[in-house]
Amino acid sequence: MDINEEAYAIQEEVVEFRRALHRCPEIAFHETMTMEYIREHLEEWEISYKILIHQESLQLLAMARKKRLH
Repeated sequence: MDINEEAYAIQEEVVEFRRALHRCPEIAFHETMTMEYIREHLEEWEISYKILIHQESLQLLAMARKKRLH
């Protein structure tokens, strides 16, 4: 599968992911619900991550991606 086919295969999932994040707006650098939503998905997708604390904000850093199978 080429990159365009892969992108089209997950298009609806990506759109819903973005919409879900925009349904719960948060103040900049205090996005606890956003971080939790992303963290849950990274775990579901078996992507390792590290939580960083920088200037009083929490940040997620995705480390590597396991190939997703459909």
